[in-house]
Amino acid sequence: MVKLTKPEYAPSTIDIDWDKDYSLAELIKLILNHGNAKPVRGAIVGVTQALQELLYAKSDPGELDDIRTGTNGVVYDTPANAVKEQIIMLQNLLTMNKGENMIDTAKTKNGYYNYSGFVASDDWRCMPDLLAVPNGVGSVTVLSDKESYISFYNSSKQFLKSVSFTGDISNQQSVVIPYGVAYVTISMMAKIANTFKAAWNQIQASVSTGVNVVDVSKFESGYYSDKGHTDDDTWACSSYMLAIPTGVTQLTAYADANSYVTFYDKLKGFMSSVAFASNSATMQTQTIPVDAAFVTVSMQKSEAVNFTLAWGATGTQSQSLDTPKIDRSMWQPSKSLIVDPGSNGDYVKVQDAINAADDGTTITIMPGDYYECVDARDKQVNLVGYSASATRIISTDNRRDYPALEMTSGSASNLSFISQRPTGAAYPDYDTPYGAHLDYNGSAHQTLTFENCVFRSDWNAAVGIGMRVGENLSFKNCEFTSTSSIPMGAVFFHDCSNAELAGNYAFTLDSCNLSAAGNYSMVALGIAHPGNKMDLTLIRNSFYSGVHGTGDDGIGKQEATEQYPASDGDEFMGTATIVLNPRSFGNSAPKCNAAVQS
Repeated sequence: MVKLTKPEYAPSTIDIDWDKDYSLAELIKLILNHGNAKPVRGAIVGVTQALQELLYAKSDPGELDDIRTGTNGVVYDTPANAVKEQIIMLQNLLTMNKGENMIDTAKTKNGYYNYSGFVASDDWRCMPDLLAVPNGVGSVTVLSDKESYISFYNSSKQFLKSVSFTGDISNQQSVVIPYGVAYVTISMMAKIANTFKAAWNQIQASVSTGVNVVDVSKFESGYYSDKGHTDDDTWACSSYMLAIPTGVTQLTAYADANSYVTFYDKLKGFMSSVAFASNSATMQTQTIPVDAAFVTVSMQKSEAVNFTLAWGATGTQSQSLDTPKIDRSMWQPSKSLIVDPGSNGDYVKVQDAINAADDGTTITIMPGDYYECVDARDKQVNLVGYSASATRIISTDNRRDYPALEMTSGSASNLSFISQRPTGAAYPDYDTPYGAHLDYNGSAHQTLTFENCVFRSDWNAAVGIGMRVGENLSFKNCEFTSTSSIPMGAVFFHDCSNAELAGNYAFTLDSCNLSAAGNYSMVALGIAHPGNKMDLTLIRNSFYSGVHGTGDDGIGKQEATEQYPASDGDEFMGTATIVLNPRSFGNSAPKCNAAVQS
């Protein structure tokens, strides 16, 4: 038991029996009930001294039984541990923020809050209702232990998450209010309800303008670099890329040297990472690189709770409830869709975007491997990737009708189309897929262009082409690879096989690399349907076959079958229907240059 020493000045409004011997639990309750009253707080020093004297007194252990129980209701194995907990409790009261206690223990109710709402329970106490977070408040400071927690809600009073307080004994601790939070509740075990205290605390007093645009509650483990996202439990980072608003040239973060931002261009391609400075968190402004359209943040996990970021050279505060969206007006055409495997676009699958697209739509495909067979035969769309190495469409099907791409009009750029043969997969006894199959009646009188693309098939030719009347098909700066030994080349093309759609058409390969494991890098088939005539233009292409190298022997001709009438003549590869354009030059195989024919 402890007796209080009455100070020289004790206001009559303080209802304290100065002659009474108080137990520790009674004393702490008395202090909490009187808040910051100086006479009571002034007595704490004497109390802690009395506790220490009891701790080191050489008394019979039985005499100390009354202090084996700590203020949190736990019965300790020794008085020393109980006293230690009580001293820490009292010292925390001395340093507790002077904000008004937002918990009225007399008005709490039996139960607790979780994701499903209020749950009645005699073992728990909680606030009677959700409490609105005042403007400008950045955190809540509490005097509690691990047997209590705070729950966060958005402006619609929808549950967001709960955060447990820590410690085996009551201690002062702060919890940052996450971005997007408008209401809170606090739940605690009934046995600690009388000693629990909580107060609003604006930890970033210097912050007056700007709106925080990062939600630390949604951060994920890992960090960003030029290699993309890397999992790492010691780091935390934004779970998606933030779109930089049009016209914004700077950003400001509450950060230290253990955090940095990474900038990306309009197609989410890595540009640069810039670290913040200072050993302790401060407001710091960074200049956004020219042409940067997106940004991510990464930091040591221990620093994540206090991190904020705002656009412009201003501070930040957690008030906005809006999730940043992609600003299409920055760079996207009016008809546009975005495919992103991380669910930050309109679709996560390329085929879903094509199915939803109108003719003329540009479909931007963010970096990633998309395991699907893309069929764009019925749409005139423009497919745009970040780069062929970063954005890949992959089919693992071994059937001819399921290549990585089927297309008749529009365009594709910065993409890879791969028909992949899984390790150990047997070669079937039926027709196998190309990387891209471009042999459909819908291409008649259409234009189809490819630029900076990669085509590969482990089963057949990288691209299989069949022309139609009025079609204009071209490839520029593309790469074609066939790892199969079948004699179809990296590129296999033929005249129109449909007599009803025979006519004139144009096919161009410009600055491309063709490589095949078999006899030929390129194979042509002439079909003598009346009216067929191909204008073939070959410019600065590299041809390589695993058998014949880069010379003329690596260019092959497929003989006509009973299905198609033979086209024999004096034009390209001994056909009458495939005519090499006079502009053809600079190819590694001499017979592909207009000045050299056989």
